[in-house]
Amino acid sequence: MNCLVSIVKIWVLLGIISLGWCSFIYADVQYSLNIGVDAASRDFLNSNQQCVAIAYASPLSEGNTVVVSLVFAPINDSTNIAFDYGWALYTSLDYPVAVFDVINMAVTQTNVGSQRAYRFDGKTIISDGTGVYGYITLYYNAPPESQPVTAGLAQYIYDTSQQPNKLAPINYHTLNRFETLSIPMSGSTVWVFVASNIAVGSVLPVNIMKPVSDSTSATSNNASTSAAAQTTMLQISRYLPVDLSVPSQIAIHFELDINAFAYDSTMTQ
Repeated sequence: MNCLVSIVKIWVLLGIISLGWCSFIYADVQYSLNIGVDAASRDFLNSNQQCVAIAYASPLSEGNTVVVSLVFAPINDSTNIAFDYGWALYTSLDYPVAVFDVINMAVTQTNVGSQRAYRFDGKTIISDGTGVYGYITLYYNAPPESQPVTAGLAQYIYDTSQQPNKLAPINYHTLNRFETLSIPMSGSTVWVFVASNIAVGSVLPVNIMKPVSDSTSATSNNASTSAAAQTTMLQISRYLPVDLSVPSQIAIHFELDINAFAYDSTMTQ
């Protein structure tokens, strides 16, 4: 009898997986990143009015851009950042979005999953059945005289010494009236850099950003890129790509001599 019950349980589990519940595999991993900034580096950043910033590297947002998901001014030698379980969908009335704009989320829906479909009616986001594996889809059932909106994924990203209290956008796309947007699930790689005059939701063009590995940019304490089109000058250091799923990359530190972050695993023992 016990054997029969076990077989039934297995078939029920397989049936659940076949219905798409396995889509939540994307939401079952929580990543963390330890960021070290010593006192001398904090003094340097403060004197230049710069903060630490993080943006997801993949997939890129519309117009070959990335969206800044976390900005903070370090006050301790070490800060542990959590990238929380699960994803959220958002829509924003910020349309159209241009580079250096800041996206302000208006409507959000938490606990969304891959292979799930959702519907936005101009006021709320609700579940709308099964979608495509590896994607979250959102249909815009637009009300009369409405305009396109900006939509994308969001996540809780926060200092673990504090409680998460606000979602952060991690990408963006234009969603036209009566169309369906398929949003790829984000990868596990983020870019970590320092910048001035930047905020959560800032849209940055990839073509002004340079990786630490780009030796042509390695100038002592002078590795920032300026955005000349800004009314307020924006400066961005070279970024360090961090794969949050790789243990050797989840502890990093700021190095003054290169004005950028480096992996702790590269430190001389």
